[in-house]
Amino acid sequence: MRIEEELARRVGHPVNAVVPSPRSTAYRARIDLSVGPDGRLGTWVPRSHEHIPLQDEPLARPEIQALLPELRELNLKGLGRVELRSDGTRVIAHARMPKKKRPQRDLALRLPFEDIALEGKTLRGDPKLHLEVQGIAHQISPGSFYQINLEVNALLVARVTEILARLKPAHLLDLYAGIGNLSLPTVASGVPATLVESMGSSAKDARATLKRLDLNATILEQDAGKLEAGQVFADVVLLDPPRAGAPGVIPTLSVTRPRAFVYVSCNAATLGRDLNQGVKAGYKVTELVGLEMFPGTEHFEALAVLERA
Repeated sequence: MRIEEELARRVGHPVNAVVPSPRSTAYRARIDLSVGPDGRLGTWVPRSHEHIPLQDEPLARPEIQALLPELRELNLKGLGRVELRSDGTRVIAHARMPKKKRPQRDLALRLPFEDIALEGKTLRGDPKLHLEVQGIAHQISPGSFYQINLEVNALLVARVTEILARLKPAHLLDLYAGIGNLSLPTVASGVPATLVESMGSSAKDARATLKRLDLNATILEQDAGKLEAGQVFADVVLLDPPRAGAPGVIPTLSVTRPRAFVYVSCNAATLGRDLNQGVKAGYKVTELVGLEMFPGTEHFEALAVLERA
């Protein structure tokens, strides 16, 4: 399988398993559209000034595809982008303006949605997505990140939860925590945790979920990549960084000798770099799993476990 071969090549360790996507098409829960010079929604051709009007989107979830014919007829000249976001049932629209332009409320209201946000703020209805993952009911603000493949995300969170149950952390540190997608099921089992997230919208969502579900965890709103050794003491560290990875984070935190790092990555190259830093710091890779998060593309998700040698 291509994922297994590519992940092993990039990381330099054998792959234990590959988790396929239940959907090979119609899986994308988010699509980002731009407004062209003629006011029509579509996409820009990379590294060009050519704008292609909205066409069929076979990778988008069915509930998003059903809305596309009506969207093709709109003239939204003056808006910048429109992101369509689904939780598997509802679809909300999040409109954004071009840089340095004032929000155009009337333009955004042309979108045929009951639930619309403009520049992260509610314009009509309820633009928060309601998504339950591994027993945790999330309410996701229009500016907060969530995984594009809902079914594979559920499988990923279940696997992370199983790994953490095996590791039995006394205190869990979740870096690049987002809305708490990966860690909150473990928090719900009674494990004390600290979540570190720099994006205000995501940190706010995580904080609201903790309060709503009466769960106990600390949230630090700061750059996880700049966390200092000893700032938080935890025996297990969970991290899910962006594509650039988490350079230097594992060596820095290894000073306090956590028992394990559980690393989720969307970039095998930076994952390999960071895992090798962990190996040099005295850890060994005990599990490596590929997940088909993005069928039909060259990208995939990976999950790795580093345990103290």
